[in-house]
Amino acid sequence: MEVPKRLVLDTTALVNHLRPRQKQSSVTKLQGFAELATTQINLFELYLGAYKARDVVLNLASVKGFTSTIKVLPFTDRAVETAGKTLAGLEKSGHRIEIRDLFIGSIALEEGYAVLTENKEHFKRISGLRVVTEQEILEKLDKNP
Repeated sequence: MEVPKRLVLDTTALVNHLRPRQKQSSVTKLQGFAELATTQINLFELYLGAYKARDVVLNLASVKGFTSTIKVLPFTDRAVETAGKTLAGLEKSGHRIEIRDLFIGSIALEEGYAVLTENKEHFKRISGLRVVTEQEILEKLDKNP
């Protein structure tokens, strides 16, 4: 597996970066290897989590600080149409997808990005979208430092 050149960071990757369990998060290790971005939908999820947290002020500062350093992709008309088309196809075939994951994946697909997530099962339902996990990325980066 080759590290994608452009990666949308899903909320799981963002949270793992903001609250690292290791010395370096996958996001930190990816800097310089890939163009990193996130979406307005992920930003919403980060703010939702910050406002639900015990220390709202600290969490808001963390979200605002990080998101000021990363490209945030908008939910464009093209992505909206892709999301509608994808959901219609999934529903016809009896499959489901969490609506926010659909929106994130549609934005990434339309902007030419892969998605970095721990919820690979959610995103793989979006046809044409490349999805990678943090574990896959870390294994690849550790083999080729």
